[in-house]
Amino acid sequence: MSRRGKAFPIVTLGVCVKNAERTIGDCIDTITRQTYSKRRIDRIIVDGNSTDKTLRIIQSALAHARIQSRIYSDHSRGLGFARHLVVSQAKGEYVVFVDADVELTQDFVQKQVEFMENNLSVGASIGRYMCKRGNRISTLWGISHELAFDRFIGTDAVIFRRQALEDAGNFDTNIRGAAEDLDAFMRIKSEGWQITVNASAPFFHKCRGSLRELLTEENWFGYGNHYLLHKNKSSHLFQRYIRSTLGCVPYSLHLASKVYQTKHWKSSFAIPILFVLARIAWWGGFVRAHLAGYGHGILPNQILEE
Repeated sequence: MSRRGKAFPIVTLGVCVKNAERTIGDCIDTITRQTYSKRRIDRIIVDGNSTDKTLRIIQSALAHARIQSRIYSDHSRGLGFARHLVVSQAKGEYVVFVDADVELTQDFVQKQVEFMENNLSVGASIGRYMCKRGNRISTLWGISHELAFDRFIGTDAVIFRRQALEDAGNFDTNIRGAAEDLDAFMRIKSEGWQITVNASAPFFHKCRGSLRELLTEENWFGYGNHYLLHKNKSSHLFQRYIRSTLGCVPYSLHLASKVYQTKHWKSSFAIPILFVLARIAWWGGFVRAHLAGYGHGILPNQILEE
């Protein structure tokens, strides 16, 4: 029984994935090892037409664990459509999204459900970001985000109250890449729900393994945020982009100092360089989206395409 005295609710666990053969096996393994009742977890996989071994790894891992799931394709329509599909097909009162480069702690779902059951005004609870150690670049990038976990916003590992998602109109199916999570969070908050971090539910994130991969990802984020800006027609949002850019050097220096104090790594002071390069890549993606017209002409609060 939950703390509110009712039977544990069904939880839909969604994985939206594309070409993630390097990380998806460990991700699925942590999903199958959750302490939350397996009979009360509804699993949905949405594949983005992967061309590598991703699907085979998923199917093999689930078969080995003797766990059933439903597998769909997003037909190359993008991440907004994939997440929307999970929510529309969900059987659970809650929807937990887990990205392919994430590993959950064994009681992650349990801790998140307990948190949501005892905080009825919360529409989404983000788990506590923890860095999965890798090479020096990925570790420095990851540990910077770990130290700033209270600022972390994203669907890497987050539980949504399904009612909050439905109130907000679900994920925007017109979003082909990044920023589908920020868009959903903004609309959930506009419906009066709270978005918060549950520090008692940690997860581990594997950052990109090379500088090129990291910058490619940041470019993708910038591309997605261009759409978000035009959808919201908000000067405040653009000002936030500018502030985060102008503040990235002092903020990254602060993080570098914290990492050095705790780890005593001389390489910690490469963190500001990574942040500056990441922001340049981000703005490169933003400009690329502008030139491509991605988001141009969209109306605020436009009815989502089903």
